[in-house]
Amino acid sequence: MNRITLVDYIGYCDSKGEVTGHTAKTLKETKEMLSDSYDVSMVVTPPYAQFFDDSCIASVLPYESSPQRQSSKFKKIGLYIKKIRAVRNIVNNESTVWFVNTDFWLYVGLLFSKKKKRQKIFATNYLDFYSKKNLKNFIYNCAVKKINCVFHTNVELKRDKHQYVPDYWFDKRKYDKYFVKEKQKDVYICGEINEGKDIIGAIEAFNANGEALIICGKFASQSTYKEVVTKAHKNIRIENIRLDDDAYYRELAKHRFVLLPYREESYSNRSSGVVLESIFLGNIVIGPKFLLRQLGIAGIEYDSIDELQQIDLAKVTAGKIDAIKKNNKKLCEKYGYENVRATYINSLQHC
Repeated sequence: MNRITLVDYIGYCDSKGEVTGHTAKTLKETKEMLSDSYDVSMVVTPPYAQFFDDSCIASVLPYESSPQRQSSKFKKIGLYIKKIRAVRNIVNNESTVWFVNTDFWLYVGLLFSKKKKRQKIFATNYLDFYSKKNLKNFIYNCAVKKINCVFHTNVELKRDKHQYVPDYWFDKRKYDKYFVKEKQKDVYICGEINEGKDIIGAIEAFNANGEALIICGKFASQSTYKEVVTKAHKNIRIENIRLDDDAYYRELAKHRFVLLPYREESYSNRSSGVVLESIFLGNIVIGPKFLLRQLGIAGIEYDSIDELQQIDLAKVTAGKIDAIKKNNKKLCEKYGYENVRATYINSLQHC
């Protein structure tokens, strides 16, 4: 059986060392997906080591990425250097390697790495690293020459050696366990509450429309959390908490509507794991038009979050709900486990 090494050299966590974002979940599911075809080993940072048996961990990198712990300029520079060194060491030591979570420092590290003959290198980008800065583009383009295939989650990106994949795939065995047919007729916001989400705009909109809104997620900024609590009316419930995976799915599945208050400047070139998991669990998505149309997801669209101040969800017709569900059912089939797995395996074997 061929060997492959999955790498997360970033290891996002908060000030307490708790894992943030969806990368740990993706890393676990990717390992499970490949286990029938590959001998899978892992290179991870300390916050992520807890999710895997010691027998499959090739090495644990001696650092983590926490914006709260590395707030000074010198600490940030030190972290960048550690990432570059880690990438170079991994490329030197592994024959087939997949960087499952990436930032720009992967490509700097690859620029200064020598790819071995017959070595295969893969990467997953959740963000596009092209920019208006010519030097940054030069580094990326040079580094990509050493990569066999870049998996990316921007459906509109069309480039050589780049393969689109969704953030998550629909595994019926997994999501059926949590599916709830009779859902609560309220609106739910979940996941990390950070600057990429217009949470203040959502609060102001639901203060005006009076619809029941539940916000359940860990706030990246305590000042934002305090502002939200101060502004919210009684129809809005706020829980500043990070749920484990089981609780996250159970809560998400309960609600008829899921609001995704993403800012276009933060999500115009990326996807969202929550939006896919929402349709996998049968929720009706309320979200910005640019994101839903980019992903081909049917839902309740808006151009500006201020439009939600006038929304009356009781007036959403059964016909519209049925049309949304019909469209998103087809998308679930498109992003089904076997289809996505076949895309990955084909790229890993033939690129």
